[in-house]
Amino acid sequence: QMMMEMMKIQQKMMKGVKPTEKKEMMMEMDKMMEKMNKMMSMHMGMMGGMPKVKCAEEWLKKAIDLHEVHIKDPKTATEARQMEMMDQMKKAYECITGTGSEMGLAPPKKPEGGEKKKDEHGH
Repeated sequence: QMMMEMMKIQQKMMKGVKPTEKKEMMMEMDKMMEKMNKMMSMHMGMMGGMPKVKCAEEWLKKAIDLHEVHIKDPKTATEARQMEMMDQMKKAYECITGTGSEMGLAPPKKPEGGEKKKDEHGH
C-alpha cells in the first residue's frame, strides 16, 4: 500500500507540480519513509530473536529427551542425571534471556556410532 502511494507521488512529481504542492508531497513522502523505517526495524527485531529461539530449542530438546529416558526407566534418574537435565533447562533459559556464558552456544552433538563418553583422561 505504501509503495503504491510512493509511486503516485513520484508520478505527480514527474508531471510537474506547483511549489506548494511539492512541499506537501515532500512532507507526505517523509511520513511514508518514517513508517517504512519503523516497519523494517520491527521486522528486523523479530528476526533477531531467531538465533535465541534456535539455541533454546536445542537445549530443551536435550532436556526432553533425557526426561523421556527417565520416564521409561526410572532407575536412570540419578541425581547427576537430574542435575544434567536442570542444567540443560537453565542453558535454554540463558539462550532466551541472553544471560550466562552459554549464550549462543548450541549443545554439543552426540558422538556418532554409539561411542561412549570418555573421561578427562581419555578412558
